[in-house]
Amino acid sequence: MGRRGVRSPWRPVPSVYGHVLVHASVHTGGMPDIPDTSVGRDRPWSQTLAAPIRYLITILSAVAVGFIGTFAHRMGASSNMPYGLILALAIVTMSAWCARSRDGVVALSIHLIVSSLVVWGMALTGSESGATTPVGFTGSDLPYFSQHVGYMWLFGMVIVQVALVMVPRRFFNASGRMRRRSVRSGARLGFRRGRGGEGYR
Repeated sequence: MGRRGVRSPWRPVPSVYGHVLVHASVHTGGMPDIPDTSVGRDRPWSQTLAAPIRYLITILSAVAVGFIGTFAHRMGASSNMPYGLILALAIVTMSAWCARSRDGVVALSIHLIVSSLVVWGMALTGSESGATTPVGFTGSDLPYFSQHVGYMWLFGMVIVQVALVMVPRRFFNASGRMRRRSVRSGARLGFRRGRGGEGYR
């Protein structure tokens, strides 16, 4: 009830998250108007920062994954077990996913450009005796992945990031919207079960 007998338009409705306040429009078949109290609390900390800082995080992450992946991708190649390549590509994929989750395709594009510059720059500037990404050599006595893992890393880290550009936006949701959707579903379920009962009139 509102002030001095004025009926409040909000009704308490039980849900999977406890009782929530649902607007009276639910009785007319409308969508429950639930205040979104989760904004800012269910998001990763990096998404709550100012835009310049978020883009700085994206750039630093791209440099880090490019540097780490370049040194990690050859692990296991000499035994034809390229677990280092799989690990390096997984790290790039996760970092790129976070970049798009923070600031969309623009941030993902920045991540792609910066990480590619790091990886390809290290591959092109390394000396023959200490190359970080040895490519362009063959030999019958060399394992398959020893000969080709360098190319797989150079092109693979670009391919996985380009692929993420084409993935639907809903797969990059880390802002707590799924929780809000669950609250709405729970509110509708509670209303159906208790329609006509105490607290719904």
